[in-house]
Amino acid sequence: MPDDTHLRVPLGAGTARAASTAVACLVAWVGTAALIASPPVSAKTCSGAVPPLGTVTRQPGDCPQGPGPLPGTRCSVFIVSCGGLTPLGVQVRETPPAPGVPERGTVVIGSGGGGSGFYSSQSNADSLLRSLVRLGFRVIERAWNGSEGWITAEGGLRLEACRYATLLTWIRDSLHVTGKFVATGNSGGSGEIAYALSSYGRAAILDLAVPTGGPPFSRMDYHCGADPAWAGQCPGIVPPESTDCVPYPACTLPPSSPACLQCGTAPTARQLFDDSVMGSGAVLDYPGLQVHFLYGRLDCSSAVSMGLLYANAITSGKAIEFVPDTPHFVAGTPVGREAIRRAIDLGTLGTVSVDRVALATGTDRVELRPRPFVTEAIFTVHLAAQGRARLAVYDLSGRRVATLLDGEPPAGDHEARFVPRAGASAVFFYHLVTPRGVVRGTIMRVR
Repeated sequence: MPDDTHLRVPLGAGTARAASTAVACLVAWVGTAALIASPPVSAKTCSGAVPPLGTVTRQPGDCPQGPGPLPGTRCSVFIVSCGGLTPLGVQVRETPPAPGVPERGTVVIGSGGGGSGFYSSQSNADSLLRSLVRLGFRVIERAWNGSEGWITAEGGLRLEACRYATLLTWIRDSLHVTGKFVATGNSGGSGEIAYALSSYGRAAILDLAVPTGGPPFSRMDYHCGADPAWAGQCPGIVPPESTDCVPYPACTLPPSSPACLQCGTAPTARQLFDDSVMGSGAVLDYPGLQVHFLYGRLDCSSAVSMGLLYANAITSGKAIEFVPDTPHFVAGTPVGREAIRRAIDLGTLGTVSVDRVALATGTDRVELRPRPFVTEAIFTVHLAAQGRARLAVYDLSGRRVATLLDGEPPAGDHEARFVPRAGASAVFFYHLVTPRGVVRGTIMRVR
């Protein structure tokens, strides 16, 4: 079995930039694993049991980490009690939409590792939150108390994720005002979301989930090297054209990693499997929910392999996107922040199809079916009058990948088919240009 815990180097690693990015990527994930609590001698054995949701109780006093960098934010302290676990404190920041902007919904956003810090404190991530506020979203950040956050070695990750599922539900019931309800988080934060969906039924309250850089807990028996079959499966899990890592992102953590010891000092493969996002009884179909996964092309950590394992297993609506020039913390680069902002913006357009919004003018319109599509998308273009018309499709880099209509067709409906090449982007943009204006939209392919 190859040692997949070694550093994976992005293409072009001869340059100082690529080498430093690779090291930073590894440090980010290994540092995350190191922040997870090592199990005490009395650590409970993982059973895979999923408890009922718990309670959230407001506490007096101010947040130790303050209201943060966004104006108008209020911060409160709560205690989350769940599943027989030790009650855990959490700081919750709430930032309303920008003044004068209609409220579109709520975005709950979580940092990685055990989530003991606020997302906005990392690598210019506050600019992402500012952009969401300007779009009309109420932004909620959480920071769990203690150095290890929500991951406390009290019976495994799956059990401990009850805290996030409980908090997410309380936010939906108590802070959410109107519009769409969205969850996003990076690395360990994406793990919280994944457990909430697969084990705690929280797809029922969410309209959109945007996990980034993970989830790293999809199959802990694989991740911790307890199942040798993973060595043969992992090299093919990440499409070669989607990553800049050579030969591919890492596959495992050292068995001695604290993340692998949440079920005790000598967990069995079965215990690790039961503790996984995809463990016994996991739900992998979420009707009515779109899950949009984002990974950095420079992320060479095992969180990518683990995340794609879960993403590929989901049988309902999903999109998988790799962001160029971006490491493990997706919001750490301008292009990464824009990818998250765009996923939330376009994924929360309410009952108005994302394929018919933006600059629609006159009576020209574009309809798309199915939505999202798997292998083929069928456009129906309604033109108000005869004249010059061009319908083109572009990928995430802005490169035109198809021209579906180009000429002077008569007024009325025109049908065109779009079949992207294998391995192409999961998200595309289209522009219909006529003398009456431009109709722009987004289409998503699920795999």
